[in-house]
Amino acid sequence: MWNQLTTQLKDVWSRLSTPQKGMLSVAASACLLAVLGTFYWATQPDYVTLASDLSPASAAEVMSQLESKNVEYELSVSGSTVMVPRSSLAQGRMAIKDIIDPAVSESSTGFAGMPGTPTEENDQRTRALQRDIARTLEQLTGIRSATVHISRPPVSPFVSERQPTTASVMLDLIPGEPWSGGTAQSVLMLVARSVEGLRPEDITLMDTKGRMFASSSGMSGHMSSQFEHQQMIEQSLSIKAETILADLLGPGKASVRVTADIDFRETTRTETIFDPDGKIKKEESIETVSQTGGVRPSGEVGFNPNLTSDPGSGDTLGDYKKEINSTEYDHPRIDETVKDSPGTIKRLSIAAIVDLTADEDPAAAAGNTGAAATPPALTEQDVEAIIKQAVGYDEARLDGFTVAFAPMKKIVPVAAPPSLVSTFQEYEGLVDRAILALGMALAAVLGFLALRRMKPVMVENTASDGLSPEQLTQILELSERVKGSPDAAAQILSVWMGEDDEAADETAVNNAA
Repeated sequence: MWNQLTTQLKDVWSRLSTPQKGMLSVAASACLLAVLGTFYWATQPDYVTLASDLSPASAAEVMSQLESKNVEYELSVSGSTVMVPRSSLAQGRMAIKDIIDPAVSESSTGFAGMPGTPTEENDQRTRALQRDIARTLEQLTGIRSATVHISRPPVSPFVSERQPTTASVMLDLIPGEPWSGGTAQSVLMLVARSVEGLRPEDITLMDTKGRMFASSSGMSGHMSSQFEHQQMIEQSLSIKAETILADLLGPGKASVRVTADIDFRETTRTETIFDPDGKIKKEESIETVSQTGGVRPSGEVGFNPNLTSDPGSGDTLGDYKKEINSTEYDHPRIDETVKDSPGTIKRLSIAAIVDLTADEDPAAAAGNTGAAATPPALTEQDVEAIIKQAVGYDEARLDGFTVAFAPMKKIVPVAAPPSLVSTFQEYEGLVDRAILALGMALAAVLGFLALRRMKPVMVENTASDGLSPEQLTQILELSERVKGSPDAAAQILSVWMGEDDEAADETAVNNAA
């Protein structure tokens, strides 16, 4: 069977042309490479997830621990997931148990395992708190990862030597996501409320590009919020005026810019207002003294102490009565406390350019000289009044206002051609699937052609023309038996060929002669 297969393959190969031999060689090589690749892929270890949703600092710490324990690992493309072979999963978990321990919540206990010295316990609690705060910050929109460092100076018994708790926060922001000073202030408040004794002004906030959002002085974030508030007011007022003019004159016919001078001071004043015409009784007291007979008390009005009468002489006084009225009045007053919130507009400066030229009529553009241009819908006075009303112009604030009437260039928007990188990224998955399908189709065609060429070859034999397969099988079996006993086969052949009769006739002829 093997000899027949070899003979057929050689015969097929000899009948193929040179291009067909090349295609068959390429197909055989591709199949061999596919088999070897499948074998290599099947022998590779199966990686499973050991830890996910890691910050860059945590991922680096996990990888260092795995390297120290000689555990193979792989890092995902995003860098937030660490995977190990399935056979090394238990060893990997033991290696990072001090970093990530699902069974023990470090946020509640402060440390995992046996407690150490008080200093070690405080350090472990601080590290656990830093990781908890970082995980909380990573849940905010726009933050990819966060790293938090908390510095707690040793407690001193002397108040003059005590130092405040400080912290530094580094954020890895997602490109394209909105980020504002208000979000930075929210991060500062979140970190400050998470650490006992930490104030927002003692936190340094920055991103991985080195941009400072807040420092120990606390001025960076505050000024950023003020600048954003000013920009928001200026853009809002500008858009109001431009939108109204665009509805009346058409798009691209007006450009308005507003500059706002905003008072960010926060003041509180207390006023007390008195009413001089009004009088309110505040306090009143009445004292009455009554006496019948006896000597008039000294010190009273009309009493002379040098002129005394002898009590025994019968010179006594009659009934005596004294009444004292004391009344205190107060003027009506009003106590008023006024608190001025920051953000009051002190002054506006408005600058505008408006195009009041008439638009060309389409018929005139086509060559019809009889068509007239469309007259402008507004006058210069109307435009000035609309802009002033839209932005809230106030003469009492000494607001500045300037408007220029001039033709403006028409900007024709040109659609930017899609870049090669974006187009490739958009259709990358489709291209990969198309290449895979094309490769599979080519392999199927080559395999089909090879199978067609490998049909059984019937060896022509002139001596066996007209024989059936059963007869050929019997002949083959007879051949095998002849090979086993050649003497018996010779005798059989001699009988078939009549050699014995010919020998007997020849002997008889010789004897007669």
